Amino acid sequence: MKKVKHDDEYSHILKYTGMFGGVQGGNVLLSLVKNKLVALILGPEGLGLISLFNSVIKFVSDSTTMGLSMSSVRELSVAFRQNEKIGDKVEMVRMWSLMVALWGTVICIVLSPWLDTFVFSKEGHMIHFVLLSPVVFLMAIVCGEIAVLKATQQLKYLALQSIEYSGAALLIATPLYYIWGQKAIVPSLLLLAVAQWLLVVVRSYRLFPLKISFRKQFIAEGCGMMRLGLVFVVATAIGSGTELIVRSYLEHHGGLNVVGLYNAGYMLTMTCAGVVLSALETDYFPRLSGVQSQLEFCELVNRQIEMCILLLAPLLALLLLFLPILIPLLYSRGFLLATDMTRLLIVAVFVRGFYLPLEYIPLAKGDSVSYLIIELSYSVVLIPSMIFFQNQFDITGMGIALLFSSIIILLFDLLYCYWKYDYLPDENVIKKFMVYLFLLSIMCGIIFLYEDFIEIALSSVVVIVISVLSIKTLSRKVPMINEILKKCRLKCK
Repeated sequence: MKKVKHDDEYSHILKYTGMFGGVQGGNVLLSLVKNKLVALILGPEGLGLISLFNSVIKFVSDSTTMGLSMSSVRELSVAFRQNEKIGDKVEMVRMWSLMVALWGTVICIVLSPWLDTFVFSKEGHMIHFVLLSPVVFLMAIVCGEIAVLKATQQLKYLALQSIEYSGAALLIATPLYYIWGQKAIVPSLLLLAVAQWLLVVVRSYRLFPLKISFRKQFIAEGCGMMRLGLVFVVATAIGSGTELIVRSYLEHHGGLNVVGLYNAGYMLTMTCAGVVLSALETDYFPRLSGVQSQLEFCELVNRQIEMCILLLAPLLALLLLFLPILIPLLYSRGFLLATDMTRLLIVAVFVRGFYLPLEYIPLAKGDSVSYLIIELSYSVVLIPSMIFFQNQFDITGMGIALLFSSIIILLFDLLYCYWKYDYLPDENVIKKFMVYLFLLSIMCGIIFLYEDFIEIALSSVVVIVISVLSIKTLSRKVPMINEILKKCRLKCK
């Protein structure tokens, strides 16, 4: 019976990874079309400017939402599972969403002169940050409504909203950039924030009609929720602040062109990996939050890591093989300078597939201090690594820094989760991870050492080996895949 339970669990993970992965695949296609058009219109410098504005918006938003995105999901999930009055909890979350939205807007306006000086080597963007303050407001409102949809398991709504937003981004941003160039960046960001808000609230308000009241009871309940979220807000602000510092450093020492190259490689790799990793927050985190037994908790984490490894390895291997074709195809030939950096980043993202499920453990436990420590450790490693390796090896050094940081963070997360939560990864999971990491590293080495036919032939062999290993393992874990393979064999005969 236990075996059946495990098979069901693997099937569940694959089902929701497939669902959100399919949606992410649609997002990838729409995003790639948009990125191609924007890259042709604005070039690396324009993409670098968009990246910096987005980094600032995310930093201000993460710093002022008081950890609402995590603490409210946890609060609402408990009420939903225990059949409490979910309507009152939703009303309380909306009240606090409005309050932090107003707070974030004010902070963005007040800090605009400092942000202009810190982020850009040449000043003159203060008015842009003031104009972007409504984006921070709308992001906080959206944050609260998405928390409602996640906690009440409205996963299909979330999936649909995600792909609709990507379509809206393509239809709104591209024409504006074509007509007005870089002058359209701020207006397009504002319009996209409005589009996202509309797409989310239409579904959320249909489930729970809009009603906001400032009851004393809600203020008291929310204070408890926000106390949990206060350390989360510091942790998330550290994460987004780290990305802002890295991009700001690259702008000061290499210009917007280098920021654009970094962001292109980063977004290409993360977008593709998102096909697998997008289910972590929407499905894995709520389920992990509801687990009580320590044994069940560890098994759930192990199975999630294993599925991430098995699905990421062949996907990233294919990306590694076709990268020299994909970069000019999806951006332009001017972005080929980011190729070597992106190759190293691909291996780093595979390592991320192991440690990311670990980083949801403190969130599921409501342990905000541990989450803060883990986020801080990443910043402590990444920022000096980026400065050192970028100075030594230029653009390729950025990839080295990301890979080095990922390995250090994986080791730290494993040690911390063992010490704090008595969690140990399954021996078979570690073996699989090491085998795939070795094969991806070998493939990366082949690409760096050889050229032309030899490079393609040897790399293709590695891709086939990784894919076969992954499919064979998945067929043993998920009965549905085994049935599909059997049918394919019968048809071939």
